[in-house]
Amino acid sequence: MTCPPKQSTSDRTVEEAISVGDSGKWWTGLVLDTDPDSGERRIRLERWVRNGHSHNNPHTWRVRPDYWAEEIAAITSLKQDGGHSPPGDLPIDERYSVSEYLPIRRDDTRRVVAVRLDRPFKSDTLRLYHFDPTTQRVRQKWSIGRDWERLSKLATRHVKQTA
Repeated sequence: MTCPPKQSTSDRTVEEAISVGDSGKWWTGLVLDTDPDSGERRIRLERWVRNGHSHNNPHTWRVRPDYWAEEIAAITSLKQDGGHSPPGDLPIDERYSVSEYLPIRRDDTRRVVAVRLDRPFKSDTLRLYHFDPTTQRVRQKWSIGRDWERLSKLATRHVKQTA
């Protein structure tokens, strides 16, 4: 698949897109871009899917240097030690049930958690969720998949370069 994030759009300028997985239908990688309004350089994990003749971006995760180490630690801990029983107020698709979760951070504008999801007729999966605590709207989600080790190491290297 041609990597769709290489194209700049009105809402960002893509500086670099590094592929870590390309199955033909799905593209997964790290994207370095610049927000045109603020001029801020961003590090993002992105997963694109080809739908016929177009592409859409169903999963994205903004790697924020101030919080990245916490997010990595939460995923590692959830993989190795498990998590807590989930509270009843996580706005996650009703097709899935949350078996474990670890809170990462919460403030007035965001709540970030790591979860283990039980999915019907599929194996369980780990995900990062960022949602608005006021509206309970999911802002970002990222499934921890087969490319996680390579992708997280790549993101960590870019975080260190921006520090």
